[in-house]
Amino acid sequence: MRLKQATLWALISMILLTILSVSDFVVVMLDFVQAPRGELIVLFTSAVHLFASASVTAFFYTSYRNRR
Repeated sequence: MRLKQATLWALISMILLTILSVSDFVVVMLDFVQAPRGELIVLFTSAVHLFASASVTAFFYTSYRNRR
């Protein structure tokens, strides 16, 4: 497997993980809006996971685009 192929597979995996993180973040946000006295740490944790996932996805995308 070449480096460009490995980067493509990593990018695809991270896109799927980012979609999962976005859906989890939306569910947590809806729960937080319905019951604002809920734990704020759950919302913060979900936001950090979403940001990390999106950042790594952007990294793999730029790495894939530069491997021509």
